[in-house]
Amino acid sequence: MGSRVRDTVRYMFELFCEVSPGDHTREPYVLKKYPETYKNEEELKNIPKFTFPCQLENSFAQHYSFVLTSEDSKYTFCFCRYDPKTNTSLVLLSHLPWHDIFYKLLNCIANLINSPERDELASFLEACRIRPPMPGHTLKVTYNAGHSVFTCQCPDNKLPSIPENCNLTEYFSAMDTKCMAGLWAALLNERRVAIVASKPSRLSACVQAANATLFPMSWQHIFIPILPKHLVDYLLAPMPFLIGVPRSVMESVRMSEIGDVVILDVDANELKTPFNDLEGLPSDLVSSLKKALSDKNALGDAVSRAFLRALVSLIGGYRDAIKIENGQLITFNPEAFVRTRKNMQPFLTKILQSQIFRQFIDERLDLLNSGRGFNDEFEVECNHYADKLSTGSGQKLKQQYKDWAKTVKKEGGAFFKTVKDKVRQGGKNVKSAVKGLKNKMPRTGSRPSSINTTDDSRTSGISASLGVMWNGFKQAALAAHIHTDILSGGWHGGYTSRLLYQEHKLYTSNAVLMRVGDPGIVGFVGLFADEPPYNGKGDGDAADPEPTVGGEAPAAP
Repeated sequence: MGSRVRDTVRYMFELFCEVSPGDHTREPYVLKKYPETYKNEEELKNIPKFTFPCQLENSFAQHYSFVLTSEDSKYTFCFCRYDPKTNTSLVLLSHLPWHDIFYKLLNCIANLINSPERDELASFLEACRIRPPMPGHTLKVTYNAGHSVFTCQCPDNKLPSIPENCNLTEYFSAMDTKCMAGLWAALLNERRVAIVASKPSRLSACVQAANATLFPMSWQHIFIPILPKHLVDYLLAPMPFLIGVPRSVMESVRMSEIGDVVILDVDANELKTPFNDLEGLPSDLVSSLKKALSDKNALGDAVSRAFLRALVSLIGGYRDAIKIENGQLITFNPEAFVRTRKNMQPFLTKILQSQIFRQFIDERLDLLNSGRGFNDEFEVECNHYADKLSTGSGQKLKQQYKDWAKTVKKEGGAFFKTVKDKVRQGGKNVKSAVKGLKNKMPRTGSRPSSINTTDDSRTSGISASLGVMWNGFKQAALAAHIHTDILSGGWHGGYTSRLLYQEHKLYTSNAVLMRVGDPGIVGFVGLFADEPPYNGKGDGDAADPEPTVGGEAPAAP
């Protein structure tokens, strides 16, 4: 499915509007909007229904959020501030998941509306509707004739912390250790999950925070932080979901109709599940996680890091499953991945088939192939874990990739000819390789497999791309991009077989060298690099820098 957050964002926010809850004769509706030229009629129709999904309490102002999903499966994040004095809600739509910043901005807008300077609202919104600053940079907007200033620091790549992150703070204060650990295990198993609460502010915060505990993975299925009553049938969906359900909406549901659902009651601090997901994890891992979560006075990123370290102990061995051979495509070996944690093999075999793990690997691959690289907190913890076990896998991987990149750079066109030949040969083997999946991967009952692979390094049922980029190449830079699309898919004995079709393109700076449209070789690239992509500009006679892996990711342009 791909990442649900857009890579390219033009404005800090797309739309501001004020929404009325309506009355017994009229449904909720938009009172005003900025900019007036905003024409997404589908969003404008849905915003009021999600802004007032149920009857809100009229005793205090509250912040809450929901998401709208576009046709390309990308999220639009919607941030709300309900004011009982006006009985309306101020709403900001953005492609950025910056809850704390937009809640702060909504407070500023509310103060401006209720001040003598309310006429400055349009100019203030115009000043804020700019290209987002870089991570870690500060946004500063003056208003009220220069007498007032709105400032905020844009989020960086640090883990969510308490009390700075409002969602995590709310979640941690509301739930006990057993509930948080149990819900995390349910999400890893991609269950149908409903989180129930009376207040929209607490409800949306807990749903968003629960999703964040999966980092560096993220939920890839139905995701509705607050479910309006008119969409209650979503709870009958047979596929995995993570849905926040207002208590008044949940009370209208017949529990006998929704089947096996994991239900977290936030108000009662209670988790009800028909599954034994937590028991399916290693007992020492669960004990360590619960111990880390038991300190209710925890501050900073202690809670986020507890979940992250638990995931490192589960899936951090993915780096040991990367196969690097000079002059060959880099691949991911699922069987080697399962062998990285001998006491967790049943779980690892299962997670290989999950959408959330597939997306995690795909994103790692895309970051490498685009030349952006990555060096997030997950990789830092993976290095610590490897050092503790004295495996040295991180350093080994860096050196392997460095040698591989040197070979590719040296061979140049000869390497890409090899790629082309293997693509053609791989096409002859795809049919038989896919057939072999039935015997190599375990059946999962009625659930389809999201990842279908064999240990043949030339084939893998995951979309993949290969990009080799470096600065200082004295001639035209070469980059290869392998783009895969699902050609066909079908149900076969409890798993999904997918034949992939690749459109392989090799580019110089201004000319297409070759284009091959054969079913071919695909595989994972799960490395991390610190070289920016080639920008088309030469650098004279400067020496070519050595390719590296695992360094700081370059700043975005």
